[in-house]
Amino acid sequence: MKKRIVIGLSLFLTVLLGLTGTVGYLTFLRPPANPPADACTGKAGQRPRVVAAGASMTQGALGADWVAALRARPELGGYEFVNAGINGNTTDDLRLRMDTDVVACRPAAVTILIGTNDVRNEVRCGSSVPTSTRSSTISRPAPPPGSRWRPCRRSART
Repeated sequence: MKKRIVIGLSLFLTVLLGLTGTVGYLTFLRPPANPPADACTGKAGQRPRVVAAGASMTQGALGADWVAALRARPELGGYEFVNAGINGNTTDDLRLRMDTDVVACRPAAVTILIGTNDVRNEVRCGSSVPTSTRSSTISRPAPPPGSRWRPCRRSART
């Protein structure tokens, strides 16, 4: 009787570990659909490109794939959507790959959704220091007059 229980538990754990590995792969390791390495090699396509750059929320592995949803909309069929989202990226990670993953695609438009991993990793305001002189320059628009926008949110921790 004990032998059957041990065999049954062993099989159960084997199946559970296999499923966990599969879910982990599908969630964290699989590349996004139409990444820059595939979409932006060679000449620009016939359609204008829209590059969506960011972290896991852009990649769509941990939640809804909003880039694929845009790609599937019939009224946006005239555009090519490139998913430049990478799980776990911070703003500094994205800055370091702007030339290769965004600018190299020669996009007509760019969307950027980044910053949650900076909060999770407790990246301090202004702690990012440019390390590349060839990195693309992206200017931030001025805040609207009278807005409460601030360039950096200071942590309550000391």
